[in-house]
Amino acid sequence: MDIFSLGCVIGELFTDGRQLFDLSQLLELRSKQGEYSPEILLKKIADKPVRRMIRHMIQRDPAERLTAQEYLKVYKGDVFPDYFYSFLHGYFKQFSITMQLTPDKCIQKLYRDAEPILANLLLDKRDKDRETGYGDALVIILSAITSHLRLTQFASSKLQALEMMKRISRHISDECILERAVPYLVLLVKDKWPAVRAEAIRTLTHCLCLVRHVPRSDVNLFPEYILQSLVHVPSDKEVVVKIAFAECVADLAKTAHRFLELAQLKANQDADETSGIMQYQVQGSYDSELTQLQQSIQSKIVHLLTDSGSLVKKALLRHSAGKLCEFFGPLRANEAILSHMITFLNDKTDWDLHAAFFESIVSVARLLGYRSLPILEPLVHQGLSSPEETVVCKTIAAVTSVAERKLFDRNHLVKHVKLIAPFLVHPNIWVRYEAVGFLCCCDHQVDEVDTECFVYPLVKPYFKHPVFQLQNELVVLSAMKESVPRGVLDYLLKQQNLEEIFKCLKRKSEGEKEPIKSHLLPVFRRLQTLGLNEHHEASLLQLKDILLKQTVNKQLFAEQDPQQGPRGVIDCKLLPRVVSRQQKLTYSPPRPQLPLTSSSTSKRRTVSKASSGSDSKITGSEDWDRIFGSELAPRSKSSTKPSQPTPIPTSTHRRTHLSVHSSGSPRTTTKGGVGSLGSSPKLSVQTLSREEMSRSTENVLSRGRDPETGALEDQERKTPGHKRSRSEGSSATMAVSVGQSGVQAGGDERTVQPQVTPRREKKLSPPYLPRPRNAVENASCIEGLKLLLDYKQRQYAEDMQAMDNELVKNTCFQSSSRWVPKGQLVAHIHEHKDSINRVRVLLDSPVFATFSSDGTTKLWDVQKLEGRNLINKAKLSYTQLGGQVKTGVFCLNNTAIAAASSNGNIHIFPIDVDKERGRSGTSATIASTASSSYASGNRVKPLLESFVDPAAEGQIVEMAHFTAGGQNLLSYVTTKGRLCGLDLRSNETVWRLTNNPKFGLVLSMAVDPYENWVALGTSLGYHVIWDMRFQLPIRHWQHTGHQKHTHVHAVHHLSPHPTDPPSLISAVSGNNEVSVWDMETATRRQMLWASPAPPFGEMTDKPHQQESVRGLTTCVFDDHPVILTGGTDRIVRLWNLRDPDRCCCVVKPKYLKRIQFDYQFKVIEGVEVTKEITQSVMSSSGGPSSPDGLPPPEACSHQHSHVDFVTDLSVVPYKNQQFIVSVSHDGVLKLWK
Repeated sequence: MDIFSLGCVIGELFTDGRQLFDLSQLLELRSKQGEYSPEILLKKIADKPVRRMIRHMIQRDPAERLTAQEYLKVYKGDVFPDYFYSFLHGYFKQFSITMQLTPDKCIQKLYRDAEPILANLLLDKRDKDRETGYGDALVIILSAITSHLRLTQFASSKLQALEMMKRISRHISDECILERAVPYLVLLVKDKWPAVRAEAIRTLTHCLCLVRHVPRSDVNLFPEYILQSLVHVPSDKEVVVKIAFAECVADLAKTAHRFLELAQLKANQDADETSGIMQYQVQGSYDSELTQLQQSIQSKIVHLLTDSGSLVKKALLRHSAGKLCEFFGPLRANEAILSHMITFLNDKTDWDLHAAFFESIVSVARLLGYRSLPILEPLVHQGLSSPEETVVCKTIAAVTSVAERKLFDRNHLVKHVKLIAPFLVHPNIWVRYEAVGFLCCCDHQVDEVDTECFVYPLVKPYFKHPVFQLQNELVVLSAMKESVPRGVLDYLLKQQNLEEIFKCLKRKSEGEKEPIKSHLLPVFRRLQTLGLNEHHEASLLQLKDILLKQTVNKQLFAEQDPQQGPRGVIDCKLLPRVVSRQQKLTYSPPRPQLPLTSSSTSKRRTVSKASSGSDSKITGSEDWDRIFGSELAPRSKSSTKPSQPTPIPTSTHRRTHLSVHSSGSPRTTTKGGVGSLGSSPKLSVQTLSREEMSRSTENVLSRGRDPETGALEDQERKTPGHKRSRSEGSSATMAVSVGQSGVQAGGDERTVQPQVTPRREKKLSPPYLPRPRNAVENASCIEGLKLLLDYKQRQYAEDMQAMDNELVKNTCFQSSSRWVPKGQLVAHIHEHKDSINRVRVLLDSPVFATFSSDGTTKLWDVQKLEGRNLINKAKLSYTQLGGQVKTGVFCLNNTAIAAASSNGNIHIFPIDVDKERGRSGTSATIASTASSSYASGNRVKPLLESFVDPAAEGQIVEMAHFTAGGQNLLSYVTTKGRLCGLDLRSNETVWRLTNNPKFGLVLSMAVDPYENWVALGTSLGYHVIWDMRFQLPIRHWQHTGHQKHTHVHAVHHLSPHPTDPPSLISAVSGNNEVSVWDMETATRRQMLWASPAPPFGEMTDKPHQQESVRGLTTCVFDDHPVILTGGTDRIVRLWNLRDPDRCCCVVKPKYLKRIQFDYQFKVIEGVEVTKEITQSVMSSSGGPSSPDGLPPPEACSHQHSHVDFVTDLSVVPYKNQQFIVSVSHDGVLKLWK
């Protein structure tokens, strides 16, 4: 396009589409004799600079025309505004040249750049609204938005476009809003996305409210265009659209009325002032159009007022009711609004709708005036008697607002004072404040004589002393009597014989000495325990009428509550209210010979957690009766036979075990809804000791059910049982047994004799659960549900038992014998040339691996080290990693080792190990081929290699192997906080997480035995917990010492608790401190302190306060959780977390030969502290013996202790013995027993 053509196009734009030339005129202009000139058309262009530029661009001689660049320079500021050069041209150039964007991307970019666009294109950057001027340049942005809006595909893009239009409309002219924005908004009202339709209604209302001058061509915009486009909205099937319309309908109605008034004003100005007939016609037209407009709006709000959902009604009440009353006027408002609003109170299930009603009734009453009082009075009575205190509070506030507008006369004020005065002693503080506000308002409305004669006598009983200034709220509040206790009021509202209770209180207040009826004695005793006294009794009598009405209304609410379903029907929405988060529904048949206390069957047990104080309660038969119904069909008969005792699956988590016992014997229908032997139901709570749990877990029974009779079958499963342990203060394991049991009473103890019918074992699957024969349909459904529950409970119990067994084997070593380390040196090996960083033990075997800074990974066998071999050496040495080997882990079903070095290399290489699983007498050894084929690490070829850039990611700190859910992942963490998962099947990183850098460098990592979480320890003392199910950081906390003092406590080592996985063991720098943290509450529960400094003291530069634990391992000995630690002071300590008297020093340096170690237990600031105390002894003999068979302190080994600090240690089992492996910074490996 040349300059001439461009001038013709610009001229056509400024002349409303009229062409400057047609073909004949162009041919005439081209001829030399042509005399045609478009000057007549150009004179119609009002802008002189534009007219002058167009005239110059369409000159006949091309030489006289300028170039495009020259026109931009010449007419800068006259035709082309400055923002075109500074911002607009360069910005829009991105859309056409720099980037090829879809319409959705264009709108998203415009939305992101909204702030700089408004800042650059507003004529006055200080203008933030339309009061001072318009941003004409924003019309270009609006055109860009509307042009792309036609082709958008996503709802999010349309919502962003609507938000941009709403912001731009504040800065553009009325004409642009009506001609450029409204047509697109009306189109979006019919969009397919409900969210877009709702937002389009709000944006359309916002834009129309900004219009102040209506052109003559748009005077009929609402009746002929806007309202016609919104006809379908009140009947839209989406609630969100109807809510948006309910919020905006009042503003639309007022805007339509304003448009009609503007049209009337212009019509009056145009009418002949001397022609009365013309003015009468104009007035008649206005009245008829207003009536039509009101009818049109009324037809739309009727659908909203009669909508089946309460959300639409609440939106209409809170946003539009008052404005609609002003729009309709007093007469039509009563018919169109108030008559429908009153019906909202008939809904007894939605108290929020009632509250919204009383919030909006004030504006309606204000408009209707005194005519609303007969209607308002019964509504106030209903609101004050509502069982929801929020509704009562809103009702009193509404009455106060009506009184402030002086719509009540003296008689009505006194009547409402009598109604509201009893709320001055209500336990809800907001209700009392609203009552005081109404009382002060009444004092302002009446004179002093009426106050003394009518108002004050009604409120005097509620004051402690006389009050002379009722208009002062502070004075009234200070003089009020004590309110009724909340517990007393709630207890009374639950009573069925409330009226009889009030009669008894009234007789007591009148001085009658008639004794209280026997059936009311427990009620009054309960009220006295809740804090009822004589003053409260007088207040309750004043609240009598209100409480009686609230009781009736509460019953009506309960009858209409949709959550109260029929018996035998389970409502999934109610399950979170019934089942506690820490309860576990598991299957377990009754245990024989378990003593029960007499109170265990009548009281509910509460399992309290020491760290958080949260309670988990076991509900009785009432909850079962509600879920399963009161009638249960009998099951098929079968013979009974005693079965093997079945253990309750134990778990290291602190849970409440809820187990349902069932049998194949016939049941009888009981009142509690639970079948039992005989005629009375048995619901027993069994509190099991830790010893009983340990004995019971030795036999795990497999359970099946006969598909014909549904009877249970138990058989022993040959699975090694492991004794589980818990701390002394932990929650007791409970079992609620419901089913057939024989009971023997003897003194205060009862013994349960279970009877279980054995059947041939068949596997069940949920889709093919058996149905009882010869049963009615309802009973068969209940039986089918019970079979499904039994199957799921058995399946869950078996899964939990398997997980617990795997947990014990994977996390720590367990020993049932009372093994005590003697500190006897078995082997001293200095094969490594540099510091040994980690030692890992192969599961259930005497094989372990060491990872050293000399670049080697060595595999060792305790069988060879413990024997009488002349030469002790590693069976495998892998040297192909290079750099310093920082850590490693056994992986690939314990057939390979993964090791990582400081240069970023990760190698996975195979090992050949013969294993024979067994807890007693473990005999897994390195195969004979290892010494020949694997003697040299150069001959071993890695199975997989990977690389992590140390400069970008940091050095690898720790590694772990993830196998849960069939995965095969190698997880590692680097110093820079990169937590990654490497899939060993594809050698690809499947997830990469980043720890917050502000927490410091990562120094340690611990993995949950169930692989649900990962804990990280940092150099700044932070503990960060990652939920690996969702791969999110869920909790972090800093060491408390760092919060109190300036010293930084770096976290050198982390480990899960051996018997309580929700707890985390952390070793930090300074004072050989080891802490046990509760991860749920981020609080410290236990602390081990091996330093002369006082616990929780401030760090100093003293040598003993600089000692730190660098190596840590957890075990379970004799059902006690134990921690073995070693660190910079070269001492190996054994800490018993349950019994501090059994803590001891296993290995100590020679310079501590004359030092005796004792351990003291204290509770400091709520933390259990075990502190090491040292004292000098005169000789190594004759000292006091240690309790529980422990070696005396002076017998600890010191002849062959480490000469450099201990970097790591672990426990290795072999032939019913336990060996301690400790490694040090100088590359020495020592084996102790």
